[in-house]
Amino acid sequence: MEEKIYREKENKVEAFLDDTAEALKNKLRSYKNKAYLVYILYATSLVIGITVIVGIVMAYLFRKSALEDKVEDYIISHFTWQIKTFWGSIIIFLLAIISIITIILPYIILILGLAWWIYRIVKGWMYLSKEQTIPNKWF
Repeated sequence: MEEKIYREKENKVEAFLDDTAEALKNKLRSYKNKAYLVYILYATSLVIGITVIVGIVMAYLFRKSALEDKVEDYIISHFTWQIKTFWGSIIIFLLAIISIITIILPYIILILGLAWWIYRIVKGWMYLSKEQTIPNKWF
């Protein structure tokens, strides 16, 4: 009789452990899929830019949830990686814009200055050929 009770308890414990292990596997699979989703959103942002905003918000929310659920470290590391990828990309993008401005802006100023210089030469030439006084203006 005691052996039967012992086996029943053992079966219940094994079933409980199996159910718990299965639940943990499902939770891990769920977070893994969430990490894939953020990667997909980041990749799609190359075509549809707004998805990167959705991706970063989800990465922050998923990481917080994963930390609370005590999910395996490698999953949490992916959410952290995705967050760092977003902010690193923003910094690189801003540096690129600044460098473009600092590289292109001098050329734009140079072209505008050259156009202004040519304009003043032509205008002066025309006033001189008509024997007129040039107005005291910059343009």
